[in-house]
Amino acid sequence: MEVTRERGAPRWGSRAPGTGATAGVMCVFHAPGLEFDHRDVARQKEIVTAAYAGAGWEVPRRIEAVPGASDFYFDSISIVRMDHYTTGRIALLGDAGYGATCGGMGAGMAVVAAYVLAGELAAARGDDRAAFPEYERTIRGFAKACQRVAGNAGSFLAPVTRGAILRRNLAYRVLTAGPLMGVLDKLSTKAATSITLKDYAA
Repeated sequence: MEVTRERGAPRWGSRAPGTGATAGVMCVFHAPGLEFDHRDVARQKEIVTAAYAGAGWEVPRRIEAVPGASDFYFDSISIVRMDHYTTGRIALLGDAGYGATCGGMGAGMAVVAAYVLAGELAAARGDDRAAFPEYERTIRGFAKACQRVAGNAGSFLAPVTRGAILRRNLAYRVLTAGPLMGVLDKLSTKAATSITLKDYAA
């Protein structure tokens, strides 16, 4: 199994002054080899604060909200690649077996995989030895297609150099300008339609 962990990606909500409204904030930063305890939220908040220390614009005001944030979430942008999705009587689906965060169609991929796994188990009358190989064969190409869409998310969202940051910002402006949004739609559609689902008997 290979898990690629490229970047930290914390998110939390902040309340707009005087409005009562909340807005989610997502921060992504380059941190190869970063080690952290998933249960130590205080330490995770310290990591984010340190990563953005000295940044300008609106960043200081946003970072001030980190220590008191109750809905803070911190994790890496990761891709999970496994040789097999099943072993014995255990089957993995969705992010557990072939996760690809930030653009990897995680929720949709998990729903499709659950449908295929349940369908194959039903078709095999509960015989996992027959169902699991069919599940793997059916879902693997789809999972890989979704991972290709998300493959460069970490390096794109959290570039290392100032020049790369400027290129990323330009790419954002270009890609969100009208007709070019269709390119992104086509990539997602191609991945989403890379599987032909069986009509399993009820």
